[in-house]
Amino acid sequence: MSEFWNDELSVGYYDKIVKEGLRNKKGIRSYWHITTLKKVLQYIDIKSTHLDYACGPGTLIGISSSSNSIGIDISSNQIEYANDNYSNNGKFYTLSEIDFNQFSDKFDVVTILGLIEFLKGDEVLELIKEIDKILKINGKIILTTPNFKGSMLFLEKVQNYFGSIDYSKQHVNRFNKKKLIETFTNFSNFEFNFANFLNISIVFSPMSHSFATRVEKVIATMFKNKFGSLFIVVLRKKS
Repeated sequence: MSEFWNDELSVGYYDKIVKEGLRNKKGIRSYWHITTLKKVLQYIDIKSTHLDYACGPGTLIGISSSSNSIGIDISSNQIEYANDNYSNNGKFYTLSEIDFNQFSDKFDVVTILGLIEFLKGDEVLELIKEIDKILKINGKIILTTPNFKGSMLFLEKVQNYFGSIDYSKQHVNRFNKKKLIETFTNFSNFEFNFANFLNISIVFSPMSHSFATRVEKVIATMFKNKFGSLFIVVLRKKS
């Protein structure tokens, strides 16, 4: 997996997709990422101490108003990009530069976006245990991952065919509702909640992000976030 993040992903890959979408206000891939970022930012208060784990090129911190953010990633190239572009918004380090023992009970929020589908089951469990050590009481872990069912299966095939990156061999942990519940109810010291997002609205994103966003909100309200190609998981650390 480290070869994938270091070699196959061009520097700033996801950040450039988001910036293009913000400029053009349309596009499927950018709508996917922008919708995810907006969803996650709802959980990051300006006063929060925030860690973005697997931050990539630093996009989440870069568009966040929080000044108490740290981003870490396995790729030195992506961290260099993040520091070049978003050093005013947060601090960025490679994973090898961080000693988690120095951050005991430090963070209010830890975000982990689009990572756990690349990890084996035992690696996911170990990651949550490590994050637990640096999270404050009542702190939250916010994760996103694809819902590998229905529309997501189609979107994945489209992405792999038309996109510059083939994820088919990289997605080793394919979550659906049942698997999500089985995985995250194993942690007795966390309160677990989840919801779906990125519903049928994505079909309108090539024409207009703003219209697609309105459709997203209507569908989400009507069906109480029960449908969508992505999951957002919230783990709150119990006192």
